[in-house]
Amino acid sequence: MGAITAATAVAAGGALLSFKSARDQRRAGQKAASDTLAFQQQQSDLLEQQKDVYRNMTLTNVYADAENKYANLQTNFDNLAADYQNVYANAQNVAAGMTNYAAGAKNYAANAKNVYAGAKNTFKGMTNAYAGLENQFAGMENAYEGLDNNYEGMENQFEDATVDTRAARFEAQQGRQQRANILQSLKTAAGSSGIAGLAQSLANQGQLAAQKQAAGIGQQERQNQMMQMQEASRIEQLQRGEASRLQSQAASGAMSLQQQERAGAAQLQSQQAGADMANQMAERQGAMQQQQMIMQGAAQQQALQLQGAAEQQRLQMQGAAQLQGLQFRGASDQQRMQLAGADAQQRAILAGAQQAQANQIARENLIAGGDMQTQQMILGGADQLQQAEMSRQATLLGMQMGQLGGANAANQQAQYNAMMANQQANQMNIQGLSALGGIDFANFNFGGGGGGGTFAGGYTGAGPSSVPGGGYHFDMSQGPLTGLGGN
Repeated sequence: MGAITAATAVAAGGALLSFKSARDQRRAGQKAASDTLAFQQQQSDLLEQQKDVYRNMTLTNVYADAENKYANLQTNFDNLAADYQNVYANAQNVAAGMTNYAAGAKNYAANAKNVYAGAKNTFKGMTNAYAGLENQFAGMENAYEGLDNNYEGMENQFEDATVDTRAARFEAQQGRQQRANILQSLKTAAGSSGIAGLAQSLANQGQLAAQKQAAGIGQQERQNQMMQMQEASRIEQLQRGEASRLQSQAASGAMSLQQQERAGAAQLQSQQAGADMANQMAERQGAMQQQQMIMQGAAQQQALQLQGAAEQQRLQMQGAAQLQGLQFRGASDQQRMQLAGADAQQRAILAGAQQAQANQIARENLIAGGDMQTQQMILGGADQLQQAEMSRQATLLGMQMGQLGGANAANQQAQYNAMMANQQANQMNIQGLSALGGIDFANFNFGGGGGGGTFAGGYTGAGPSSVPGGGYHFDMSQGPLTGLGGN
């Protein structure tokens, strides 16, 4: 065997390095996947342990043995007011023998006279000054009666409008003449279809031209007729409207003048009658006031006399009644003060006993309330401690679940990385095999079944003759490169 070139050696070494790198990468991915799987299993075991702790926790009702501290309080109390006496039961009516001094009072107004009995009606016999007044508006004439309706009898200027048939007749005449002329000039070609068609086309064109001319003439005549009738109608409306306005103004002026004349006459008549009535009312009112003043003076004199006598009698009876009232009031006040003193004494004794009883009840309530509050604080502390322990175990369980979730995620990523590393290793092995496939091993001495081979450039290799299953080793003593291959 001859020596191989340096390029061949480099290619072979690169292939062997690719195999080694692929092996190392695959081993690293597998180790990382194995480590994360072990960590995941460890965290799963810890989670199960924490779940067992949380599952086996024993909860107790710390308030189950709570006692009612108010159960033994005294509730049977004596009625301290049972022997309470009514000190007013034997009170005497000191006013029982009082005298009614107003019983014999005289009515000094019994013989009073009615000074207004002979009063006269000074307004009797008055004359109605408005009785003979005339209605100044009775004979008024209606100035608007007989007005003419200037719009009545207007003529409809469009009523006699006619349809212009001259254009249609002219058009028909022109068409008939054209068709006759064409048929006369082409009479000799009647047997030929081409000549007959041309003749018909010329006839149609002539007919269309005649129709257009006739339509234009008829339209102009129709438009002129419409404008004449519209202007005549407008002028007639203006004339009749102005005549109606002037007629209405004349009637309105006559009506207004007539109303003013009648209103002035009526106002003058009303003022005259009002003056007569006012003079008559003034005379009667003066007489009435004079009569009222005379009678009022007499009534006031009589009222003062009767009022004086009644006041004298009232003062006498009032003095006697006041004297009697003072006597009886003194006796009543004496009795009331004696009874009130006895009642106040009895109330004070009862209030003292009730206050002492209330103080005893309040003392027992305070003692029971303190015991109840102490019991609630102790039981509440135990309940809070139990809830805190429950919360702590729940927190630890949640933390362990979070750690397991992280481990699961890490394991999934490590498995994915191992798969990708394996794929890359396979790719590197394929590349190495491709590189070895391009090497000519005819000049390469492998040294038998596992012996050494000599490379060009002084490289010495040792390993099995199979590639890449054996392990090729390149010795650096002979050159700058040493390659290590194997599984």
